[in-house]
Amino acid sequence: MRFSTSRPFAIDCRAPRAGQMLIEAILALALLAVVVGGSLTVGLRSFDVLERSRDTLTAATVGQESIEALRALAAGSWESLADGTYGLARGSGGWSLVPSPDVVDNRYTRTITVVSVFRDAACALAQSGTYDPDAKRVTATIAWASGGATRTRMFTTHVANWRGAGMLCSATEAGSLVIDVSGACIGGEQKQLEGVVFRNIGLRDITVDRLTLSWVLGDGTSPGNIQSVKVGGQDVWHATSSGDWSPHGAQVSGTELAIANVTIAAGSAAEVDRFRFDRKLAAAAFTLAVRMLDASTDAESTTFLTNCD
Repeated sequence: MRFSTSRPFAIDCRAPRAGQMLIEAILALALLAVVVGGSLTVGLRSFDVLERSRDTLTAATVGQESIEALRALAAGSWESLADGTYGLARGSGGWSLVPSPDVVDNRYTRTITVVSVFRDAACALAQSGTYDPDAKRVTATIAWASGGATRTRMFTTHVANWRGAGMLCSATEAGSLVIDVSGACIGGEQKQLEGVVFRNIGLRDITVDRLTLSWVLGDGTSPGNIQSVKVGGQDVWHATSSGDWSPHGAQVSGTELAIANVTIAAGSAAEVDRFRFDRKLAAAAFTLAVRMLDASTDAESTTFLTNCD
């Protein structure tokens, strides 16, 4: 009898291991694809946010430049500010209005609007009343394409003809005051109203004696308290007990504040550095009312504001 001398049967365990390694490699590649895809998405969104912020900042720069150009035209070429819609051009002789909106940096379309204004019985700016030939309301609208949509920012102020013999705003101090909120925004970690400017468009000095600031959120509530007001780098009212102002302590919306008097020379302006609050007031709308030294009054309201750029 002969016995076989062939090698014993052996089981090869390498095939299952190789399959497991292949599965692990596929899973690793899938995980890498998810991580890379997520990173790209976040990166693209961040880039989009940065691009929009840059566009908004540039539009604000163009808008402020436009307002300053219109003030220069009011001072040197009042007759050119006829009611209508224009663009702006800058030449060797300075700024001038052109018949159609202009384009800045091949991206931002600038439209200038000039309209007449009227005065009420107290000589304050009004929607109707006595036509004032020596004052205009000017608006610079900056539009640009972003994310498949057209975005805009508007900048509005009043300008006056300082040489006009028929200046109507001599009866009261409030009649010469413009409360400019075109640049107003929420800053200071959303606890400050910034960008408000008091402009004296009259021919004599005027003095702001008291002010009342009211605010409201989108839900109709008016939370928080005002803590301080700073004008031209100086506190004119503060919640602390020190100082000549009153009332003392943080105050709710709609409280009249007896501020340290703010005098504005004829033809000049006083910038309100900030109204400071004790809580965040994101997307709030404000109404600012003032009483002048001669007891005349004026008021101006904002839309629901966004954060400062």
